[in-house]
Amino acid sequence: MKEHLKNLIRHMRWADSIHWQMFSKKPEVLKDEALFNRLFHIHFVQSAFLRL
Repeated sequence: MKEHLKNLIRHMRWADSIHWQMFSKKPEVLKDEALFNRLFHIHFVQSAFLRL
């Protein structure tokens, strides 16, 4: 189970890095309220999960 969680966290970090690379190239997309709210939710859930 521990290795499975490590793999999930590695994937999460990889996926987040892809998102942030794209946002740094096109920061105007963050002005989209629906996208911004989804990103906020993802960040909030990830933070809560990692604190457990």
